[in-house]
This record gives sequence, structure tokens and C-alpha cells, in this order.
Amino acid sequence: LVREVAIGWATGTEVEPQTGCTDPVTGLRTRGYLVARLQELYDAPEGARPWDAHALLVLDVRLDGASTTTRFRAGAIVGSVLLDVLGTGHPSAQLRPGLFAMLVDRATAPRTVTTVRARVDAVTAERFSGFGLESQLRSPARTWLEQLPDDATLCPSLVESLTL
Repeated sequence: LVREVAIGWATGTEVEPQTGCTDPVTGLRTRGYLVARLQELYDAPEGARPWDAHALLVLDVRLDGASTTTRFRAGAIVGSVLLDVLGTGHPSAQLRPGLFAMLVDRATAPRTVTTVRARVDAVTAERFSGFGLESQLRSPARTWLEQLPDDATLCPSLVESLTL
């Protein structure tokens, strides 16, 4: 009886790990959440081609060799800019330090790319110049559109390939 009570108590008081869908550093969604949202696009009615209507906008501010503090600061700044520009209706995530991806509508993508790049460049230059850290960031930020695969099962591979 004592053993069963002890096991029951231990099991009942285990703390589940936090598996939220928001990255606490950037304020953006997690990479796993972004992949899930990409895959949901493929649940469209028969004949719909989500890869023709959507794309991934990838933003690279290059933080290779940057200190942990600089990586956190850049993640928070870029995350804030992306939320300001895109709002919460565009799932966005930091894929690795300095590399971000957001789901965009292909019809408005060229304007979105221009706006995101300009805002990220302006805000990061302003916020990093006072610390003498602007040389650790790519400026202008590199942006490109990534074609979505024609099969939902390939979405995780696409996102993973961007982190390499």
C-alpha cells in the first residue's frame, strides 16, 4: 500500500514540461508551430494548391560568431519588428539565431519582402549602433522567398534545410 501511494503521489506531482507555441525570446511562434501551420495549409479542399498561394519569407541577419547577448538582443528586436510589420496573422519563427521565416501570401510577397527588409535594417541599425555591435549583423538583411513543397509531409524537411 505504501509503495502504491508513493508511486501515485510521485506520478500525480510530476511537472509537465512547458511546450508552448511562443518563443519567449522573440515573441514569435516556435519552429514546430510554424511547421504545423504550414502543414495545415494542405488540408484545403481537393484541387487547391497552397504552394501556389503561399510562400515562406526568409530573413537572415547573420549572427555567426555573435555573443549570446547579441543573439538574444537581435532575436528580440527582429521578432518585435516582424510582429509590428506582419501582425499575428502570419506565422513567423526564428529558425536559428539570426534566421527567421514567416508564412506570407504570394500575391503580396514582393511588397512584404521590401517592407520587412527596410524595417529590420533601420531598427537593427538604430538599436545596435549605440553598442558598437552593428558589424555583427548582416546589413542589409538578406531576404528571399522559399517555395512551399507540393506535399505537406515535406514541410518539416523544408524548414530543417533552411537551418543548415
